[in-house]
Amino acid sequence: FVDQPVGTGFSTIDTDSFIHELDEMANQFLSFLDQYIKIFPELLENDVYLAGESYAGQYIPYIAKAILEQRSTLKLRGLLIGNGWIDPATAYKSYLPFAVANNLVVKNSALYDRINIQVKQCEQVLSKQVHVSEEAFYPILWEILMNGAMNNHHQIPIILYSGKYDMICNHWATEAMIDGMTWNGRTGFDFGNGTFSPKELWIVDGESAGLIRSARNLTYILFYSASHMVPYNYARRSLVMLHQFIQLDLISFPDTTTRKNTEESTRSTRHVAFIILIVIIVILALTGLIRFFVHKRDPTRLPTPLSIFRVLRSKIRNVEQQQWAMYSRLNDSNVDLDVVDSETFV
Repeated sequence: FVDQPVGTGFSTIDTDSFIHELDEMANQFLSFLDQYIKIFPELLENDVYLAGESYAGQYIPYIAKAILEQRSTLKLRGLLIGNGWIDPATAYKSYLPFAVANNLVVKNSALYDRINIQVKQCEQVLSKQVHVSEEAFYPILWEILMNGAMNNHHQIPIILYSGKYDMICNHWATEAMIDGMTWNGRTGFDFGNGTFSPKELWIVDGESAGLIRSARNLTYILFYSASHMVPYNYARRSLVMLHQFIQLDLISFPDTTTRKNTEESTRSTRHVAFIILIVIIVILALTGLIRFFVHKRDPTRLPTPLSIFRVLRSKIRNVEQQQWAMYSRLNDSNVDLDVVDSETFV
């Protein structure tokens, strides 16, 4: 992992050396990549994917832009941003409606009115600080979506995903941001001619995991019942999303948990089958011993298989003789059927 910008996590720095602009952060990250490739030059042939969540919604677009503009030798293949803090202005405006929709605040209540006043005050501050709204980060995302080209001149695929119940970077803000973005000749999920990309169920392991929607080189996924930390809530589904994005075969690359569970299940099945086999063998052995000792003490008490067969054959023969006699009587014209004893038909 990489602690960046310098001074975060376990990294140390002089107190007066913190960065103040994201351009500086991107350049520092390029310096790290340069040193990394210098130590492991064989990795230069590998594809590069940038992925992160929350505030990475600001880091990743800047790093991607720096790679595209300054490091064409790197094979940037895709971006993946979860619950991204990409467009703060839109996010701020979404808080109150999102809270009302999720029953956190009752509309027209005292709390609602108090928050609404604070929202208006916030909007006034933002309107005075013009550079704050102009520096919203999704224009960089626009630029990558429209102009980001790899060595093979394909547009860079991007996934934006959100947990349905995340509030601080809620999906309402992300969806509103996408709806307002224009790239590759279309706005949002507009296909043109009055048609829009449909919201389709996203199925993982036979279950409805969320909704998925795609337009051009952008895919958006809404995770059901997830919070701000989607991979923490749904590790397996997050892994499926990642593998689908980088086009890995999940059947060939099962996760460790699934493989471990499968192996344990196989071992348990074999163990149970072995125990059942041993029990059957023991029962057969005991039955044979009991039969042997009983027959040895009194041969007449335990019939042999041959004697059993003879008794059964004798009984079958008697039944056949009785049936034949009855058939003969019924076909005898001199027999009055009305006087035939009913017991004869038993």
